[in-house]
Amino acid sequence: MSRSPALPHRTEQKGVSTLELFFDLVFVLAIAQVTLLMSHHPTWEGLAQGVVVLGLLWWGWVGYSWLTSVVNPEHLSVRLPLFGAMSGFAVAAMAVPTAFEKTGVVFVCAYALVSFGQVALMYVAGRDHAPMRRSTGGLAVGAALSTTLLALGLVLGDRQLEFWLAGLLLYVAVPLIFGSEGWLLTPTHFTERHSLIVIVALGESIIAVGAGATHPERLGEITVVFAGTLIAFCLWWVYFDVLSIVAEHRLEAAEPGRVQNELARDAYSYLHFPMIAGIVLGALGLKKAIAHVDQPLE
Repeated sequence: MSRSPALPHRTEQKGVSTLELFFDLVFVLAIAQVTLLMSHHPTWEGLAQGVVVLGLLWWGWVGYSWLTSVVNPEHLSVRLPLFGAMSGFAVAAMAVPTAFEKTGVVFVCAYALVSFGQVALMYVAGRDHAPMRRSTGGLAVGAALSTTLLALGLVLGDRQLEFWLAGLLLYVAVPLIFGSEGWLLTPTHFTERHSLIVIVALGESIIAVGAGATHPERLGEITVVFAGTLIAFCLWWVYFDVLSIVAEHRLEAAEPGRVQNELARDAYSYLHFPMIAGIVLGALGLKKAIAHVDQPLE
């Protein structure tokens, strides 16, 4: 019996496709829902819950950014599974605001679908590439253990945050434990994909500020909206005029294989999360400020 062909790989340095942009729009929903979760629980525990959930969603997105750097998302055999992952992301995002109250099961099930779907696609894409198959095997082990921790958090409700944090840390540690030399990478596409997700996060922060304004005729609210837009503009300037240019050149110049993959892992998969989280927390602060702009600080 002949083997079915592996998923079609990228054959040239092409930019981010419209399907990938469409995929990223679901992440906009996820960011908005995380902001809503923290807005409803403005405590240290509520902030911790939001950051952990955002970390899980970010790591799910990271997996697909690596996947589409390997395979051609415009091919039908990739397009349909990506739509399934988008649907899973949307369902997980829908459950975020009450994930620590009543919709945790929905979140975990949807997230598991997204996570194992990415593992399966990576395995098929690397069927004829032994190092990638080995790396995907490690990814599968990590996904199984992490999902188990998320499920245990639901069973032990009073320890949900701790178990979910452990699950997130295990997800993040997998590339360090099993190594990154087996992954395939298209540097130009990979850097562009992360640049666009920063734009997505900045755009959502402006939406959060605008949505928080209830009396746009007030000078205080006008001032907060102006300040929020200025902050987003400064972050855009620093990232796109400095950081992204330097990082892209470093990644493209790195030796393909282990060196390049580890640089991509550290500079993009890992270090971009604090930036995204910072943007989201800043948007939350501005949203709260504009809603109570005439009230004294507590």
